[in-house]
Amino acid sequence: MKKDSKKILTLKTVDKRRTERKSPNMEKLGFQSAMDDLKEKGVTVGEVVIDAHPWHWSSNE
Repeated sequence: MKKDSKKILTLKTVDKRRTERKSPNMEKLGFQSAMDDLKEKGVTVGEVVIDAHPWHWSSNE
């Protein structure tokens, strides 16, 4: 979300079937896809805030 306008800059939907039906993999793929989209648009990301629990990412890196 853009801070000053409160507009959402990108949104990605990922079907769990693309990630072996594993939510942590789905969340990671969605995040990576969204970041790639922002990068392609020339958006500089200053901060990322997510609601994922630490275990979501620790075993999937």
